[in-house]
Amino acid sequence: MLLPAVVLALLMLPAPGPTPTVATHDNRLPAGVTRDGTLRLDLEIVRGDWYPNGADRAGANVLVFAERGHGPTTPGPLVRARAGTSIAVSMHNTTDDTLAIHGLTSKIGLAAFDSVVVLPGASRSWTFIAETEGSYLYWGARPGTPLAEQLYDDAQLNGALIVDPATGAIPADRIMVIDSYTDGKLPNGDPDLDRELLVVNGRPWPDTERLQYAVGDSIRWRVLNASVAPHPMHLHGFYFRVDGRGDWRRDTLYSDAERRMAVTELLKPGQSMHLTWSPNRPGGWLFHCHLSYHVLPNPPLGAEFTNGDS
Repeated sequence: MLLPAVVLALLMLPAPGPTPTVATHDNRLPAGVTRDGTLRLDLEIVRGDWYPNGADRAGANVLVFAERGHGPTTPGPLVRARAGTSIAVSMHNTTDDTLAIHGLTSKIGLAAFDSVVVLPGASRSWTFIAETEGSYLYWGARPGTPLAEQLYDDAQLNGALIVDPATGAIPADRIMVIDSYTDGKLPNGDPDLDRELLVVNGRPWPDTERLQYAVGDSIRWRVLNASVAPHPMHLHGFYFRVDGRGDWRRDTLYSDAERRMAVTELLKPGQSMHLTWSPNRPGGWLFHCHLSYHVLPNPPLGAEFTNGDS
């Protein structure tokens, strides 16, 4: 007599919905809503289909962040607040994976090493203070996975956390998150770096964003390396001033005496930099990683790679 009831219950389970498509995110519009002095973030971890080489090309199924009510993106939603702001996070894990979330915590001392584990289908809520001005990453991976091994389906589970000055004008800047993805392994289990794809704000070359400025503009960039590889970032045509350096745990804004000029600045995994520059002549100028094998064409994904397609 119990069998028909069990069968009926199984048949009434909702069918899984379609897998969402992952969009690129240019880090212009901050997520969340500020109420009573608290920034409230309603975030999700989802699986989505990502097509970095174009919607008509093979893609990959990856883990990403999303703001609830909005589609998933890579990088994840931009979290931006003034120093001293209380940030209330609600994180819902819609996937079948247990995931540890790093970086969405206080930026004072050892508290920066805290992480929050979210079980499959579960939600967690917590509050922290955006205490120290700077540029930080928040990211997720399976428990025990360091950022430098965030290679495969978790490689896009990253976002920028920007803490602005407590008072005064908010800097007019652009935020660039460098990331990578590998969809294959060698026979010995190491990642197949011939299948590594590199992106800036979710876009691979030649589909990266073109930025337009006028001669004499004061240009401010925040560059964050969420990938597993070091990148000596090089600007053609001009020097830039390094105004600060940090990583996903902490950041240091330089004094006037500490600032220095550079044309190439190395960013190791998890590191960030603030830079300022000004063009004194017109032209088209590149900003890119100076490693030669990082400026090669990105590989196709999935079966396209195996079949030798381009």
